[in-house]
This record gives sequence, structure tokens and C-alpha cells, in this order.
Amino acid sequence: MWADTPQLSRHRVETSAMLAVIAELAADDDVLAARIRRELAEQRERLPEWLDGLRDAEVYAAQEMVHVLGDGDNIHVAVTA
Repeated sequence: MWADTPQLSRHRVETSAMLAVIAELAADDDVLAARIRRELAEQRERLPEWLDGLRDAEVYAAQEMVHVLGDGDNIHVAVTA
């Protein structure tokens, strides 16, 4: 899995932000969440402050959009804070 790759999120603020979201949404995988948080804690760049509020967020809906040719999928997640 990509989370097993060391230094995946280093030097990419966008990837770090995505990993912060995944760590909070991975409530059923404590090991994955802990590994992501440990990786993020070692970084020097600052993430947007709103990411700290994700611990209080709750998912209330999700939608998958699949391309007819199968070459691009999107998942939309609706949350309340």
C-alpha cells in the first residue's frame, strides 16, 4: 500500500493535506492513522489550520462518480464539522 512508502508526503503540501484527511477518515484502521500522523508530525511545512478540525467532522453522505470508459473516478464525501 502507498502508506508503506516512507517520505511519500514530504515536500508536497497537497499530499500532506490529503493524508491528514485520510488519517481522520480511517477510524477503523488505527495502525494506518497512526503511521500517517507520525509521518505528518515529522514534516516542517505547516498545513492549513482547518485540517485540525477534522477530528470533529462526521461523514453524512458519499457519492461515487465513475467514468463510462473507466478511466477516471471521483468520490465525493460530505461532512459536517
